[in-house]
Amino acid sequence: TLLSIRLQAYTATRTAWISLGITPEETAAFGDNGNDISMLKRAAESYAVANARDELKAVAKHVLTDTSDHAVLDVLKEMVTIYGAGNAGAV
Repeated sequence: TLLSIRLQAYTATRTAWISLGITPEETAAFGDNGNDISMLKRAAESYAVANARDELKAVAKHVLTDTSDHAVLDVLKEMVTIYGAGNAGAV
């Protein structure tokens, strides 16, 4: 798998950035646990889900208040509406 339990989320995300030819400034990241902190610090837009650990909420630019399973999907749909499907990652 791309992300093992021991791996920081940033390491896996950095691999994806390189593979896709994009920069952290062109991405949004979502997280819920301590291994996501470095990833959220580097992404242009960062979101902690409602049930995230407090230390993650402290570094995220946005904290989702919706605890439903579709909260992240709702944010992604909004990004596509604003930026278009071809530029959804360019926040």
